[in-house]
Amino acid sequence: MVYSGSGRTVPNREALVQLLDRGPDGSRIVICVDMLGEGFDLPNLKVAALHDTHKSLAITLQFIGRFTRKGDPGKIGEATVVTNIADPEAEQRLADLYAQGADWDRLIRRLSEERIVEELRLQDVVDKLRTSGDLHAHLSLWNLRPALSTQFFRTKCASWSPLAYTSVLPKGAETWHAYDDNGEVLVAVVQHSGRVSWGNYQDVIDVVHDLLVMRWDREEGVLALYASDYSALRSETMAGAVTDEQTELVTGRSIFQILNNVELPLVKSLGSSRVGAISFTSYFGPNVTEGLASIEKAESSLNNIACLGYENGERVLWGGTQRRGKIWQQKGGSIAEWLDWVRFTWSKVTASHSEETNITRDFLRPERLEVPWESPPIALQWGEQAQLRLNDRQFVGFDNVLIPLFLVDLEIAGTEDDNSILLRISSDTLVSVYRLRIGAMLSRRLQP
Repeated sequence: MVYSGSGRTVPNREALVQLLDRGPDGSRIVICVDMLGEGFDLPNLKVAALHDTHKSLAITLQFIGRFTRKGDPGKIGEATVVTNIADPEAEQRLADLYAQGADWDRLIRRLSEERIVEELRLQDVVDKLRTSGDLHAHLSLWNLRPALSTQFFRTKCASWSPLAYTSVLPKGAETWHAYDDNGEVLVAVVQHSGRVSWGNYQDVIDVVHDLLVMRWDREEGVLALYASDYSALRSETMAGAVTDEQTELVTGRSIFQILNNVELPLVKSLGSSRVGAISFTSYFGPNVTEGLASIEKAESSLNNIACLGYENGERVLWGGTQRRGKIWQQKGGSIAEWLDWVRFTWSKVTASHSEETNITRDFLRPERLEVPWESPPIALQWGEQAQLRLNDRQFVGFDNVLIPLFLVDLEIAGTEDDNSILLRISSDTLVSVYRLRIGAMLSRRLQP
């Protein structure tokens, strides 16, 4: 045991001697809680289990490297690292560490480059925001995580008045802000209260904290506004208050240009309005095919959509509504990431394309397979949810034997004369084969 505190010099020295003793009385295990920092080599350790990785990936890799590069392999064997692969971030960033012959110094530089750039960018943004306002005295600007969501407003004013946002706040609201004059960025937290929605009580209130982020681009003439609750903070009224009465919300079909350059788009949900009638219909899951068909036939106009796909090699989910002009992605980020995201998103909304805005073009659509079914499948894979959660907590059962999902292969074993498909599910030692028949749906009347 080695820990800090007065009077621990002698016991700590004895503990270190015991650790270095390779005899029968020597220590074999070290449990460390935020103690072993840089400059401490551990040449005799063979196995390291990281309960929590360091905040910096580079420091984590350096820590691991202190014992993977040290020691005599003839005496203690190969070094081993045990990390939490259920954490998607850890699995992705440490995947190369499992490769044979990995060059640690090169890995540390390469894997940490992106994180370092992100941290430096955020540090620059935070330092500039701290120059004006009192928000940093109440909350850490580093920890603010706005959703990647915004409304865009076209502006014609020569300057803006960001602190005028307070004139639109609910009565009795308290607020703190941070402002970067050079970058034209305002970040504010608004605290307001109101009656609870689940009862009628005089002295029971809800206290709510909302986040507001605004960036005005003078050259582009556009204001990007994010609110954790757009309705409560009256985003459209607020945009006019900080600019002028000529400011206009960006709406219409240009909103859906966010879907341009998205490959293999798959609609998760959409809402449409019937042309010439006051009616609104929402579609989810397989029913979106019906909604897309109605839009293509000009029977309905698209109001809002949420769509999965791939952009620049990454899986993305874009969402937008043309009437409210709201655009979002299903994730959050730091203030710096939000600022970069709104620049990128604005470039998509305003891009000039020779082709029309992608609303229904090349969308993936589920189709019901009917008999006769002539074309056999060429590939088979686990479903999306299974792949996203591919870890050692999911199992496939072979009778009474449970095998982790990531150790189970899924493949096509062949087809039969009636066009049924043979599916093989196998591990290293166990195999199951299933027959899948696809045919017309049969309906029957249930007798009372």
